[in-house]
Amino acid sequence: MNDGVRVDSDARDGSTLDLNTAQVRHLITALQAMLERQNPSEKPAKKKKKHTRRGFGYSYLSQQAQTVYQHMSRAGSISAREAMDDHGMTSAALTRRICDLEEAGYGILRVSKVHPITAKRYTRYSLTAQKPAS
Repeated sequence: MNDGVRVDSDARDGSTLDLNTAQVRHLITALQAMLERQNPSEKPAKKKKKHTRRGFGYSYLSQQAQTVYQHMSRAGSISAREAMDDHGMTSAALTRRICDLEEAGYGILRVSKVHPITAKRYTRYSLTAQKPAS
């Protein structure tokens, strides 16, 4: 049988049981239900998504995050337009790098502004005096 399972029994006569895929799935579901009825309090724990933090401080930042940090420390602040024009970085990438900086322990100040000519809203990010614990 090419798309099923062959189960050898423990019987001395050497008998086997051929199951197709649907039958195997049904059997697994029935066994899981039976185990759950026997141990109702022992439900399998859901796997939590691990947040991996590589470390704190400048040396643990990605190259893009280091670029954003350098821009803010030299120019004072950065907006999505500046990130795109100066570094070829999308606004989503800038937002993620800002979050990376915060996770690394840097303090970030967000200021929502409105462009005086286009009246479009944007956010300007700048570093606060808070430094990461190394």
